[in-house]
Amino acid sequence: MKSKKWLALFFAIVLIGMACLAGFVALIDPFFHYHAPLRFLEYPMGDERYQNDGIQRQWDYELMITGTSEAQNFNATTASRLWQKSAIKTCYSGASLHELGKSIRTAIGHNPKLSMVICSLDANNLERGAKEDSYTGYPEYLFDENPINDAAYLLNGEVIRKSLSVLNYTRIGKKTPNFDEYGRFDTYRPSGKEAVLNSYDRSSFEKYEVSFSEENRKKIRENLDQNVIAVAKANPKTQFVYFFPPYSYCYFDALEKTGQLEYCMDVISYATSLLVEQENIEVYSFFDCLEITTDLEHYSDTLHYDGTVCDLLCKKMREGSGLLTKENYEAYFDALLKTYREYDYSDLY
Repeated sequence: MKSKKWLALFFAIVLIGMACLAGFVALIDPFFHYHAPLRFLEYPMGDERYQNDGIQRQWDYELMITGTSEAQNFNATTASRLWQKSAIKTCYSGASLHELGKSIRTAIGHNPKLSMVICSLDANNLERGAKEDSYTGYPEYLFDENPINDAAYLLNGEVIRKSLSVLNYTRIGKKTPNFDEYGRFDTYRPSGKEAVLNSYDRSSFEKYEVSFSEENRKKIRENLDQNVIAVAKANPKTQFVYFFPPYSYCYFDALEKTGQLEYCMDVISYATSLLVEQENIEVYSFFDCLEITTDLEHYSDTLHYDGTVCDLLCKKMREGSGLLTKENYEAYFDALLKTYREYDYSDLY
């Protein structure tokens, strides 16, 4: 009889302990699954694939900046000022269009005030699989609407440690990053011509030409249909602003030297032809902004630029500069191909 009582007591203590741990995590909530940050606590924010979903659900906002690392140095305050809308930034480094599409659907589904989405559109994302994800360890228990599997969050050892780190972060006097700072890397990553050329070996390129085929068209069409166009069609009151980032001219130099430049223009031009048909999608391209792309002082590598460039892109989009339409996109990419095919890249060396 005594052994049964001790066993019952043991299980009771275990259950109480688990309940206390679960309550502690739910109260602190480091990934914002249940609520926005508590006013008396300061939260470290660096786990974008774990925290973005909660941010999109719990914050109050009208404009969302999202995309890959090409959007991480954007300032939400700049966008908020230019469009007169409250703004957040939730980016996913290296994300596929499938990941971004799911994220945008979540944001719209949980925030009826969201009227505008600004999203980077990476050239190398266009031909990926329509259901392909870049990251395989997604915590699906955070993203679904099933409260039963929340035990994977509430009783997760790593999440408990994250909850404790919130207390320590607050104790040492740090502050929750704002949406200018969140995900930003230009404040610590070296930039300038030397930094770019350290990651760029022009002598290693070999030419291998490819042609744009119907199979390429099919893959791009499926990817955009499912992850971009379908989202826009389902949310006609939301304005979607997609932009092709201003990769540095080193990127186009590499395409030219490997024989890929015309193929890349075909891919991007075809993708644009699909997007400009949608009334609530705007497409901008900044590939031709030579005042940006040839100034390597603002780049940390061949693709990534700093917040100064991001502010300029916001201003251009607000003014309608760089807008591609059904009437102008073909001429734009023809001119772009000519520009970078004939450009004198010798000033790189």
